[in-house]
Amino acid sequence: MIFLAFSIGLMSSFHCLGMCGPIAMAAPVIKASWFTEFLSRMTYNFGRIFSYSFIGMIMGLLGNVVLLSGIQQSISIISGIVILLGLIPFFNVERRLGGNVFHLFQKIRQPFQQLFRQKKLTSVFLLGLLNGFIPCGMVYMAAAGAFAGASFTNGILFMVFFGLGTLPMMYMVSAGFQLAGPALRSKIKSVMPVLIGVVGVLFILRGL
Repeated sequence: MIFLAFSIGLMSSFHCLGMCGPIAMAAPVIKASWFTEFLSRMTYNFGRIFSYSFIGMIMGLLGNVVLLSGIQQSISIISGIVILLGLIPFFNVERRLGGNVFHLFQKIRQPFQQLFRQKKLTSVFLLGLLNGFIPCGMVYMAAAGAFAGASFTNGILFMVFFGLGTLPMMYMVSAGFQLAGPALRSKIKSVMPVLIGVVGVLFILRGL
């Protein structure tokens, strides 16, 4: 499950470039030295991962409630269906979703403008925390996996490793670099629906 969570995070990070990338690049960076710059970028990303772990905790506890109610198979089936619903962003609505996230980012930025101006680790962490709760189909898909874990610990671990999977790409984006060219990103994004579909079907088959 941990390997699956990390893989989903790694693959979905290519999808999230256009949605979370602008926020990552706008986050304040402490450039007193290479270490403080590295630390501030990592602090921002750890804020995101902390939000994901909180989502994982809630979903894991909900999954555990379902488990205790004696309908264990339903956990996998429901999770599989939610994961398959994660394919929706790939059916010609990705651009619309990206626009909605951009407008949401603008609304969030206005009341929290002060955080963007402050070059403090606490401000950077809070911005990452807010970023982690922005609606995202890939996060919902990972949350379904946390739900299938059916426990407090499994839910947190699933979402933490999902977040760690997104870390390399999001860190490089915030630093102004890209890990892959347009051609490779296009190929990866074309493979992602297949990967998501396979994972969703496997969860459903396990439940059946």
